[in-house]
Amino acid sequence: MDRDYWTFLTVCAIGGLVLSLVAVWQGERHTTAEPTEPMLLQVHHVPPVRAGDIRIALEKSLSMGDGQLPLGRVSTTGLEGQLLVLAPESVQEDIEQAIVALGGSAGPGAPDSGDTTIEFDLWLIDAIPGESADDPALAPIAAALDGARKALGAVRFERRDALSVATRTGSGNFNARTAGGFSVGGAVQPRDGGVIAELMLVNPTMSTTLNLRFNEPLVLARIAGEEGRTHVLVARVRPVDASA
Repeated sequence: MDRDYWTFLTVCAIGGLVLSLVAVWQGERHTTAEPTEPMLLQVHHVPPVRAGDIRIALEKSLSMGDGQLPLGRVSTTGLEGQLLVLAPESVQEDIEQAIVALGGSAGPGAPDSGDTTIEFDLWLIDAIPGESADDPALAPIAAALDGARKALGAVRFERRDALSVATRTGSGNFNARTAGGFSVGGAVQPRDGGVIAELMLVNPTMSTTLNLRFNEPLVLARIAGEEGRTHVLVARVRPVDASA
């Protein structure tokens, strides 16, 4: 099948699906003081060659019209084949199903039943305008930060805070907190080549569900900060017994 035609089908399918969900969500919003459904930040894996078209379709579909805030927002993570979508949870689930139904999922494979001890690492990083060298402590995640730099322009990265916690996949919740108040709680489920992580972060505060591959750092958010800085969140999971 012609690649342009396949892209057209993908854009139309996702656009129509999200528009129908927007209509339902708008109707519910008119009957209550505020939306009852929480916003969720989700990483969606898509084929890199179609990522731009899918992003445009999602942005248009999540638009609520002139003068109104959009239902959600779409951005890139800085890595190929990944889109960040902030939207109501029901929209997130159907967007993912539509991408999978069209053969567009580029994410990890089916869940694995194995139970693995993993190390979950999380960095809170300041992107500071300038050309100076990055903080040497960030060397293990340099590749992910180089991807983020493409969107941020000329910046240097400096570690603001970081935490690390060991847990077993599928064995319940974990929590970790730093002296500076940066904390994460959640649970991880095994998935072929990595984990599915359900996370709640504090300072900054957000909740998200991520597909994380072992030893592949992921930029999960960029947040506007003070004095022209941007706060960058990076996550990584590693099997404890991995040699790398």
